[in-house]
Amino acid sequence: MWDAVQGVSGALSAVVVIVACVYAREQIKESKHTRALQSLIAIHQEFEAPPLRKVRRRLRLGEVNAASLTPEDREVVEDLLQKLELIAFLVSRGLVELDDVVALFPSVPVVLGRLQPFIESRRLTEPTYAVNAASLARRYP
Repeated sequence: MWDAVQGVSGALSAVVVIVACVYAREQIKESKHTRALQSLIAIHQEFEAPPLRKVRRRLRLGEVNAASLTPEDREVVEDLLQKLELIAFLVSRGLVELDDVVALFPSVPVVLGRLQPFIESRRLTEPTYAVNAASLARRYP
């Protein structure tokens, strides 16, 4: 009789341990996703700063000639591209989900398309300039 009780007790203990491990794994996964979203939100806040928002709007409207930027626009565009490179790096390393990036930064393909002349001119001296951002834009649905 005691052997049966011990067997049932051992089986129940094993089930509890398995359930606890599955729960812990899900909590770790959720925690990683939360940290990734916090990072994206911080970048998004910088991305929405007035100078970056203004240059993105002007790019979409065709008011900025990417082949001949003013010094002020050039500085803002470089800052914008640096942030896109960071986002692309995070996606490529699997640290953030592409779906989250697409939801928070829907204009990436359009902006990069409009900046192509600037990017190509920079690649004459820096062959890898904005390659991660370009790769990210190609992954958008």
